[in-house]
Amino acid sequence: MFRASSNGEIWTSAPSEVHAAQRFALVRVPPKGLSGAIVLSEEVLGTEIHFWGGRSMPCSRADCKACLEGISARWYGWLWILAEKGGMISIVEITAAAAEQTRAYVEQQGSLRGARFAAQRLPAKPNGRMTLFLRPSHYDAAKLPTPGSLITALERMWNATSHRQGGERTDELAPRNQA
Repeated sequence: MFRASSNGEIWTSAPSEVHAAQRFALVRVPPKGLSGAIVLSEEVLGTEIHFWGGRSMPCSRADCKACLEGISARWYGWLWILAEKGGMISIVEITAAAAEQTRAYVEQQGSLRGARFAAQRLPAKPNGRMTLFLRPSHYDAAKLPTPGSLITALERMWNATSHRQGGERTDELAPRNQA
């Protein structure tokens, strides 16, 4: 519901999807691993990322400054997750190899939503190879929270519009190893 004040300010009873996306933390799988989470996403959403200028940023393809400077990009994927203890909703970042591990689960179960999520790094180092462990949970996927657009949340985090093509936002997955 919208309300206007006498001086023209707009008041609402709920944040817009863009502003609501601010409240989610990005979780990178630590060296000791990550467990105790439930996947809220239907599937992995991913794109090519550069580590450039001291931070991660999405590759904007043709006009990408990092590409022009010869900085290679790697594909990363993200999922909404819900911590079983505390109920915090976060975005977890996974590697391309870990994302490949989700295919068999989706083929068997139809979706990642509702899966019990755990991840491990071997060796137990910040950039160790990531392995995912997905298994069905007792949660009813239809009753789990739906946090909103993952693209909107990531764009807000990156302060980027690189996923916009010709001024239009695309909600399509960026296929791995494809420019």
